Amino acid sequence: MGGTPDILKFLRSEFKNKPNGIEIDLFFGGGTDPYTELKKQGVLEAYRVPIVLNRLRFPEPKTWGDLARPELFSWVRSADPRKSGSVHMAYEIILQAHGWERG
Repeated sequence: MGGTPDILKFLRSEFKNKPNGIEIDLFFGGGTDPYTELKKQGVLEAYRVPIVLNRLRFPEPKTWGDLARPELFSWVRSADPRKSGSVHMAYEIILQAHGWERG
């Protein structure tokens, strides 16, 4: 989707059209400002990942490699690292730790 500005624009648009919920489970990155803004708008909720995984009967990922399991295909998403500093750094760390092929 892009970096934080693009994500916030999308979230604002979605909540304008669907004020009761937009079916997005997790928002990552962007520092503290986006969360402060979304909290003021009253659109944040606590989220417990294991409960959702249990409901879907997915194993809880414990390593980066676990996210590549076939049963999680299409359930794991990430921002474009060209537009998100947080995701770019996460990818850098993964590649430095595991190399190009495994990373």
